[in-house]
Amino acid sequence: MKLSNIITCLFLVAAITFAASPANAQTTRLKKETMKLVKTLSPEEQEAVALFAGSKLVGKEEGVQINDKKSLKKYFSTLSPANQAEVLEFAKNQTMKEAIAEAPAPAAKPAPATKPANKPAQPAQPVKLTPSNGNMATTPAKPAQPAKPARPSWIEKAESMPATTVKWDEELHDFGTIKQGDVVTHTFTFTNVGNQPLQITRVKASCGCTTPEWSKEAIAPGESGMIKVSFNSRGKSGNQRKAVTIWHNSQPIQKVLQFKGNVVLPTPGTGTGGN
Repeated sequence: MKLSNIITCLFLVAAITFAASPANAQTTRLKKETMKLVKTLSPEEQEAVALFAGSKLVGKEEGVQINDKKSLKKYFSTLSPANQAEVLEFAKNQTMKEAIAEAPAPAAKPAPATKPANKPAQPAQPVKLTPSNGNMATTPAKPAQPAKPARPSWIEKAESMPATTVKWDEELHDFGTIKQGDVVTHTFTFTNVGNQPLQITRVKASCGCTTPEWSKEAIAPGESGMIKVSFNSRGKSGNQRKAVTIWHNSQPIQKVLQFKGNVVLPTPGTGTGGN
């Protein structure tokens, strides 16, 4: 057999092995399920899912950004299997929130007709039982309906308050170059430009290396507030992109803020820079 034919066969075997690998099949399944859900969401919720996925691009190649439905589909396979599953779960939560918001209110039951006062009461009719195989047949009881899953308290609280409008001064911050081991901080600021008090009900970081602080008191119309994030670069290297998710009584009630930076090893003998 010619050397060129042998090389061709080896390439074909490698390609078939890769296509049939469980990891690749899992990525294909997760990507298909995620994009199917994303197509049913509003543009704002599609962006939230994409930004959440972008926050999972830890240590990936330079220039990769996930910030909309198109880039989510293109770069989904660059995420780790665990992060792919997290993105799918995040998309499911968005669809559940939208389904609850769009559910029609139950129709009011018509009032029962009143019997004429002069009509005598009808005697109770005896219950008819039908013999079945020598036993008296009875109507089986209806199975109990499963209870609906409880919604998180921070979502219920945000949705129960009158909605206002928030203007963010910045939604993505670039720390630039960070020495490994340094703890860097940034404060995102916003203004309540609506006509109702603004209440932040929860702030959640995308990983344990990020610590958020925020304005816990209600922000009056026209007043400003802040979200302060601290990033600990210990054990990190290369390009980093993290996110914090905020729930508040604005529309949409969920907001994702991001920051990024390139973590480099300190020069030998210099140590780390501290805060």
